[in-house]
Amino acid sequence: YLAMRNYISIRDRAIPEKGIEKSQKSSSENDRILVRTLNQYEQALPVLLTADEAITDICNLQDVEHFLFKLPHDHKVQHCTYKQLIKLALNLAGVFGFIKINSAILFGEFRRKRDLNEFKILLLDENMDKALKRDLNICRRLIDLENSR
Repeated sequence: YLAMRNYISIRDRAIPEKGIEKSQKSSSENDRILVRTLNQYEQALPVLLTADEAITDICNLQDVEHFLFKLPHDHKVQHCTYKQLIKLALNLAGVFGFIKINSAILFGEFRRKRDLNEFKILLLDENMDKALKRDLNICRRLIDLENSR
């Protein structure tokens, strides 16, 4: 999940490479084709993957392709905003497939998922489910009223 989001952010700099064979129906066979293609490509154009900023200067001087990964630093966080907490919950659900938060289950993987940022929630508490549906209904009616002005 997070790898796909990172890929989307750098894909405009990616170099498309034709596979050494046509793709197959078997995902394991496609994985083998991918690895063999990358092995062949790596021999023609090596790319250094590093988290060491000092080595990138040497790569630039020597015209060596490289990609710098930035490592997270240890932050002593005492609080977070509600947006940060929501992002954390969505990322965890996306990576692990689902997470349980109190009396709710947040699904990041499910059948017929069409978008990377699409999630489902299952409320285990019937009262909470009713209250949420009521509040959602009120919000939708307020939005309709605002749009009709």
